[in-house]
Amino acid sequence: MMFRSATAARISSFLLLTGSAAAFVGHAACSSTVEDETVASANAISQSACAALGTSGSAILEQKELVITDPSVVDDPRANWSFKTLIKNMLPSAAPTDVELDAFVRAWLGNWLTNQTVNGFVVPARTAVAVSVIDAWPKIAGTTRLDLDKAPFRLLAIVNRMDLRGGTGPKEAGEGRFVFGLLDAQGQPATSTPSQWPTLRFVAILEYNLPVTTEVDAGTPHSVNWWAEQWHELGSMTMPSAAFNSKLAQITDSFAGRIAPSTKFPNGNALAQLRTNENALAKNWELREFALQAGANGTRQLGEVTAKQTPDLTFNDVPAKRAQLVTWLTANKAEVLAGSHTIPDTLAGNTPFLAGSAISPEPQFKWLVGESAPVGFSASEWETAKRSLGKNTCNGCHTGEQNDILTNGNTPFLHIAPRAVGTASATSTFIRVTDMPNRKLMHFRALGCGAAALQQANEASPSAPTRVH
Repeated sequence: MMFRSATAARISSFLLLTGSAAAFVGHAACSSTVEDETVASANAISQSACAALGTSGSAILEQKELVITDPSVVDDPRANWSFKTLIKNMLPSAAPTDVELDAFVRAWLGNWLTNQTVNGFVVPARTAVAVSVIDAWPKIAGTTRLDLDKAPFRLLAIVNRMDLRGGTGPKEAGEGRFVFGLLDAQGQPATSTPSQWPTLRFVAILEYNLPVTTEVDAGTPHSVNWWAEQWHELGSMTMPSAAFNSKLAQITDSFAGRIAPSTKFPNGNALAQLRTNENALAKNWELREFALQAGANGTRQLGEVTAKQTPDLTFNDVPAKRAQLVTWLTANKAEVLAGSHTIPDTLAGNTPFLAGSAISPEPQFKWLVGESAPVGFSASEWETAKRSLGKNTCNGCHTGEQNDILTNGNTPFLHIAPRAVGTASATSTFIRVTDMPNRKLMHFRALGCGAAALQQANEASPSAPTRVH
């Protein structure tokens, strides 16, 4: 399905890019060197169109182009962004059977049924998943198989994260995301008032690469600008409208649909990771991460992987290991202060470092509280370093390190809240206010706007180049 933007024809010669964009480092946990930038100018918008977007993209309509929560979209029953369709597209068969779908989802949920060992760390089981999710999931009539047509996951938002582009690994032009909230056995979500929330507080985020490749649609160059233009066209369309939803479905199909297996995407799917954030299954909030992997006998599975940019919690709580974390921060001082650091899997001596899951022990959790500045750091530098470490971790970003997630009052631990049918999800102050200018800026540059914009189109986000959230 080839679809070209209406504004792609409005090309200004001053935006032409010559040569290849240089490789750069950033978002190492979930990003890659972007290819095919020599075709970027083919989709750059005009200088006048850039001017209409305001300084640094301030006039970009985030509710249409960046964080889409309107009920007319997320309640649309079309199959393109149903939980079932997204899961089907992860399986090898183009038409997986109910048996295959049941086995795939049960295997994913089974990660909570038993202890998992990830990067040498034991991730304790949360066996409440059996009653709260698996048993409560509606079954196909006359069978014990999970009915994915009635999957208890409600779509909360469709999100454009082109600000996450750049770096190493298959990150491409950024990410496109679907945020789902789990429903309870009565089909009810968590309410907007935390004290009234039912048992299940569980969000699953399906995070896809926006491929810079011709593999999705043969012959169609998917450059950074190409992706930016597709999202940006939504800003000029009426919402709610069938046309808006159809255009959005074209975009989401291009990153979440089935693609031919390749070196970049060996599983025939551009899923970067699936992440969960919940305290429905145990007391403390836990964030887990899963990746699409090859299984036995040609099958695929969502295997549990490390929580990127997040040291295991023992490096905060156990004195000897805390000292190791301080040593690592000291050795990587420049990168940490610049926000360009990457938490490695292991420390010297092959000591496991990156967490198997991220636990949030309290709402105001922060890393290294009370730890004095080590040799080589001034007091102010040390506070900056701790802040840089913490806000890039999964558990820090969802607690005290991003304190503005709590000021909304609607979404403690969650940046996008569960919702009832017909209503829009509340979003955190972090999304709406703190981070939105950077997301707009990066979208603005991806459109070919701003000084030397095309050369900057592949740069990592200037505010926090290693963020994965």
